[in-house]
Amino acid sequence: MSSLAMVLQFDPKFLTSIALVVVSVVLFMLYNDLVVKPKRLRSKLSNQGINGPTPSFMIGNIWEIKKAKELITTTPKSPNLEPVDVHDCASLTFPFIETWKQKYGKVFTFSIGNTQILVVNKPEIVRDIITCKSLDLGRPSYEKRTLGPLLGQGIATSNGTKWAQPKKDPSSRTIHGKGSSVISIPHETNVDKLPQEMVEYRSLPSDIIGMMTMIGECATSLVNSWDDIIKENGGSATIKVDEYFREFSGDVISRACFGSNYSKGKQIFSKLEALQEILSKNSLVIWIPGIIKYLPTRNNREAWKLEKDVKNCILEVVRDRKEYANDDNNKFKDLLQMVLEAAKNSNLSEGVIEHFIVDNCKTIYVAGYETTAITAAWCLMLLASNQEWQDLVRAEALQICNGQIPDSTMLSKMKQLTMVIHETLRLYSPIPVISREALR
Repeated sequence: MSSLAMVLQFDPKFLTSIALVVVSVVLFMLYNDLVVKPKRLRSKLSNQGINGPTPSFMIGNIWEIKKAKELITTTPKSPNLEPVDVHDCASLTFPFIETWKQKYGKVFTFSIGNTQILVVNKPEIVRDIITCKSLDLGRPSYEKRTLGPLLGQGIATSNGTKWAQPKKDPSSRTIHGKGSSVISIPHETNVDKLPQEMVEYRSLPSDIIGMMTMIGECATSLVNSWDDIIKENGGSATIKVDEYFREFSGDVISRACFGSNYSKGKQIFSKLEALQEILSKNSLVIWIPGIIKYLPTRNNREAWKLEKDVKNCILEVVRDRKEYANDDNNKFKDLLQMVLEAAKNSNLSEGVIEHFIVDNCKTIYVAGYETTAITAAWCLMLLASNQEWQDLVRAEALQICNGQIPDSTMLSKMKQLTMVIHETLRLYSPIPVISREALR
């Protein structure tokens, strides 16, 4: 037996045969995943009348997407041309989608890497998708690949029972729907055809009402800074409001999330901003099958370091909060406290609880920061370009607030302002697409 084993061990032909079998199996699996499965899926969609651009091997339609984006940014704008539709942001944000929609219709398919994507632009189908309560339709796996370091496994990226558990967390009340995405509604859509939960104001939870004073203080500080700039410039000044809104949004979220640990929250916020910037550079590369995201490239190393720093900062705040729990003088229960209470009442292990806390804190930041800043900036733009509505909203605010900082009761009475906000979200959705993946 030993001599036979030695022969088998050192026989070059035997080793070559084993190597060929292993390589053949790997190649077959790759061919099946990269060619056969996507082709079979495209064939099924084609039989239903759903077509799209022909993908390239391994990379799909990535090059077409890059070329379309580069064309938009490099094409010179003629000062004599008037825009056909000043609210048509989709053609600038996703030029490839608009091109393919004109060629293949409102429902079509394309590929990024070996992932097949079905694009739906019909409101009635979109309604069926967003109102589907089945756990078999969940957050797409690509979001974990692209946004994993930024969101972890919080409510925005979880599925099935992992998604259902965080939904019980009181802090998730600030994020409506399955995850934090907002559906992109074409501006020609009749809002009456959409579900009521998408267009109605809901009563604010008591914990959120408790934050109104803090939000009012941040807003007052913002307005006062603008007032100072105007006075310094002799009563008239041009202010780039988007940067101020980003600072305001980050200020509010830092205070709402970490309360008395506000300064540490600002540090976490700046690191998350830097991490988001790095991940955006790899948004297309990450789709290419392989181990690119695991390679120690400069961007990857920096992303790993920031991810670790964010985790350590959040856990440091958590330790401080537990140590001085009885000395906390917050005027309201902040979101971190809600997350801690939810973690304490769960049956999760210590290690899982750490991930639960860190991931949900990161989700709160990302879900609330740019969405709030972008919506506020577009809302001011619409009011500035529509003097009639600006006068209506100003008169309403003066009548209801009477010189006071608005509270939740006052806000609920501002019908004109509510309509302006809804119109802003309809025309300039802060998150332009919503993604779902068939998990079965």
